[in-house]
Amino acid sequence: MKNETQVFYIEKTIEVEIKIKINKEQEKYFAYVFDDMSQEALKSECWIEDDGQLMTEPVSSDEEYDCVIEAFCSYIKENGIKYARKCTKCNNGMNEGYIIGNGEYYCTDECLHKVYTIEEWNEMSEEHSEESYWTEWETEEDFDYVLFDNKLITI
Repeated sequence: MKNETQVFYIEKTIEVEIKIKINKEQEKYFAYVFDDMSQEALKSECWIEDDGQLMTEPVSSDEEYDCVIEAFCSYIKENGIKYARKCTKCNNGMNEGYIIGNGEYYCTDECLHKVYTIEEWNEMSEEHSEESYWTEWETEEDFDYVLFDNKLITI
């Protein structure tokens, strides 16, 4: 896992440079916040809520809180598995699969055919070939999800 320090500038009484490093320790994540006004780092636990929201313990200001969340988000993106879409049936991440024109995605034949019969799929893909088809997503701009600590998170 990558373990890089990120630098942010925030306003306290004057503009201060803070550096934030995210570490994993005993299955928990912590943000270490260093600023150029103090010698010691502030340590705050970071976690992911069940709904995918990133959280951290209270820090000295809303601006610093936002910086910690941004650093944690970057850490997750660097260390997680990126996926373009989420399967409508099984909710797993996917980088290839079926698109149905109404916004449905299916990662495998098995997931697709739990919802649509082979005949229904053949009819949809023939009649609406521009809306219902199989594809692969490959570019960074396509990725909307990250699998991190067995949670699929929207990014």
